[in-house]
Amino acid sequence: RDMEMRMMYQGMKLDDYFKYTGQTREQVRDMYKPTATERVMNQLVIEAVMKAEEIKADDAEIDAEIAKFAEQNKKSLEEFKGMLSEGDKAYFAEIASMQKTLAFLKANAE
Repeated sequence: RDMEMRMMYQGMKLDDYFKYTGQTREQVRDMYKPTATERVMNQLVIEAVMKAEEIKADDAEIDAEIAKFAEQNKKSLEEFKGMLSEGDKAYFAEIASMQKTLAFLKANAE
């Protein structure tokens, strides 16, 4: 999903990526599987901390994450937000909450 979102915001469809690289969905999946497995394990730990500590990003933190993608696509924040589906908005809220949790972990590890 992450790769698909990155492609979408770069104006490319995942199927176009497969055609361009000459790879199949299965080949790409196999190539990224070890990294994806590690990322999922890390994400589960972060989500557990997020839940236990009741960490949730606020609107400003979510907008900051969206703004990063808007800037990459040379769009204003409001213009970019207007293009997002509810699922996309939830995705950015999750990213912002995870970033906030990582900051919490770093602050408490020192």
